Amino acid sequence: PITTPGIATLGLLSTGIHSNKKMFSEPSSQFSPFSNTPPIPPKNTEGCPFFGSPSLGSKPIERIPSAPTLGGNHISYTQYLQLDQLLNCQETQSEKHGNPVHEETLFIIIHQTYELWFKQMIHDLDSVLSILSSGYLEDRTMSTVISRLERFVKIQTVLNSQIAILETMSPHEFLEFRGYLSTASGFQSLQFRLLENKLGLLTTSRVQYQRNNYKAQFTDELRQRLEESETEQTLFGLIERWLERTPFLTSEEFSFLEMYTNSIEQTFESERQAVQFDELMPVEEKEIRLKTLKDTRDAFSTMTDPSKFEELRVRGERRFTHRAMQAALLINLYRHEPILQLPYRLLSVLMDIDESLMQWRYNHAAMVQRMVGSKMGTGGSQGFFYLRSTVTNRYKVFSDLFYLSNYLLPKSALQPLPESLKRLMSFSSGR
Repeated sequence: PITTPGIATLGLLSTGIHSNKKMFSEPSSQFSPFSNTPPIPPKNTEGCPFFGSPSLGSKPIERIPSAPTLGGNHISYTQYLQLDQLLNCQETQSEKHGNPVHEETLFIIIHQTYELWFKQMIHDLDSVLSILSSGYLEDRTMSTVISRLERFVKIQTVLNSQIAILETMSPHEFLEFRGYLSTASGFQSLQFRLLENKLGLLTTSRVQYQRNNYKAQFTDELRQRLEESETEQTLFGLIERWLERTPFLTSEEFSFLEMYTNSIEQTFESERQAVQFDELMPVEEKEIRLKTLKDTRDAFSTMTDPSKFEELRVRGERRFTHRAMQAALLINLYRHEPILQLPYRLLSVLMDIDESLMQWRYNHAAMVQRMVGSKMGTGGSQGFFYLRSTVTNRYKVFSDLFYLSNYLLPKSALQPLPESLKRLMSFSSGR
């Protein structure tokens, strides 16, 4: 039988596949879908040749409902989706004021659709937070986390594409009803602010809105919900704790940081000697390249030296703890190991979320500039200039994962893992 290591590693070990378990039930005595023997034809040849239905005039077949219904009552498509309510909440302000503008309906539907997708994203994200907060994660639950976060990214792709639909409305057509928006602004989307907080965006990273805290634009009741969300668990915090639990960083015979540092030294020494003893390279170019190598090597010390890494954290240039950052680096460098493949997918999808959010912020700012130029926003903000200020790394939740590229080495430059550790990282047959 195929088994897996009997240790609590990253919480990703599967339970194994045993050969004595039957994947399929025994074939039916009448017909097997894997057999070349055709099915026995029904005795009633007067009815349907495929299902043996009786001919007209015979006793009707007792049909089994395809799905259960609540209380024995049927529910219609319209009732299930509550379409009467959904399709009657696009009330245009221009029509209320006796001057209906055709494009306002599109504007309302686009933004209502955004809010519906935000609701689904919060629904999925809350489930992910619940799973991650449980501590130990099996392969099955980790796959669920990744699947729901990947759907989160797919929804972000849809949200980005909707901007193109909104841009089918010309700036002049938008101006026909913009005044009816009064002080209503997309900044007041509670669900979007909750999403940012649940992901782990720091309050201190936010650009002030009209020189005020972002919560100042909301009612007392909604402001309280935002304040509560700031104190709740976040995706960033749970991912950081999960990384810190990585068991492969140190053992009696292995230290990832020590091995990684040795790999760096060997790599740069090899490159230094190649430049130093290149007889065809001009002296001035040689000096420039040697200085560049030294500067690059020094940059690696912010990972290998915990005190230098901590300096970056104090300056706000890193958020993860040093141990969490080491674990993320280990996962990236050795992602080909079986047990690290799911963790690598998880880290990748977190970067996808940040990238998609950044793309959405940029597209939103560009669309606003196209529609209203540098005019003040309906909510009283600086409009385009405020939106443009959010298209920066300060709004990335998982920016540390992007910095990992600074510390990557070629696979050929990495020292081999100890055999005992490789066995722990592999799904191997029991020996």
